[in-house]
Amino acid sequence: MVKLNGFPGKPEVWKDKETDQYYVVYFVPDSKPPIPGMWKINRKQLQAAFGEDKDIVTDRRFANLEQIHQTGAIERGNHKEIVNTGEDPWIAWENTVTAQAVVRPYLLDDEVRALLWEGVLENREIADAEFEQTQWWQTHTAGERAWLVLSVADPLTAQQALESNRIAVRDTLAAFGVHGAPDSVIDFINNRFTTGTWTETQWKDQARALADPSAGITVDAGLAAVVAGLEDPLDTTMGLEGKVKDLTTRWLGPAFGSWSADQISKWAGRLRNDADGEETLTRYLQQQRKAMFPGYDEALTYQEVAEPWRNFWSNQWGQIADETDPLFVEIVNRNDMTASARRMREEGLSRGIGKVRSEVEGQLARNFGQVREALR
Repeated sequence: MVKLNGFPGKPEVWKDKETDQYYVVYFVPDSKPPIPGMWKINRKQLQAAFGEDKDIVTDRRFANLEQIHQTGAIERGNHKEIVNTGEDPWIAWENTVTAQAVVRPYLLDDEVRALLWEGVLENREIADAEFEQTQWWQTHTAGERAWLVLSVADPLTAQQALESNRIAVRDTLAAFGVHGAPDSVIDFINNRFTTGTWTETQWKDQARALADPSAGITVDAGLAAVVAGLEDPLDTTMGLEGKVKDLTTRWLGPAFGSWSADQISKWAGRLRNDADGEETLTRYLQQQRKAMFPGYDEALTYQEVAEPWRNFWSNQWGQIADETDPLFVEIVNRNDMTASARRMREEGLSRGIGKVRSEVEGQLARNFGQVREALR
């Protein structure tokens, strides 16, 4: 083999002596016996490839074209198809196949690839019946099989299906509340759907799972990996509404932080469209918390203000505080443990709180015993 200027790798040069026709020859990788593919080139073009001051060197000479064909060689066209490609044409084919496997996953199956190689080498189409004999065909869904047949027989229509479905995926994500979905997310879902790996129901469930993490739908591991690799988190309506709910609960608590759906949606939109939206909302909530509980440092959130009074409530009544109870708000706002203890004792008796009643009855019994002792 020699180095030809402008040709990738080190092809062989063959000659048909009968017609004085030259060929540039590359062998199919890993083929046993080696399968040659040959591209026509004339003497002038070949001389230029060797160099004007170099002799043309042939690796093999044949009496005629029939003798060449007896080697199993396959004519692939004109040398111009491979000049200045930088890559052995067969390796280029392999690399193209690997790249296309993203939207043609059947190409990763050795048996299917072998059939497609056969079609390339024999310059013919593979019949559906041949695909049907493969293990891949017998272990995959009807949707995956249909995509294989379409993409092999009619690549243009297959590409149109990919593009059409991609628009549908993008629009559906937006409708479910995933705004400005990144191409990587759209393409992952679209590829799974179009290639038949996912049904329409499955991919729409995945879209819902991305839009609303609380929906209880498990995100596919592959899709989750794509999302995890994003520079910025997904912009979702539910995600932003969740952030608004978290902030209102943090600053205002359950009694005052239970906003209407319209309020939450309004602020979620503001967080999406305004870079300072979260800061503005936080300041707004901070002022409301200050108005609710003016006796506390304005920098303290509701959660920080309420925590000690939750424990106080539990000690007084022996139960978890109901923070929506007006009495709890009154106790927090009073910020006076002695007065609050008295108030909770009175209210506890009125409501029949077991711990309060037991303590009062016990105290009465002790007092009655002390009176009896004093009268003796």
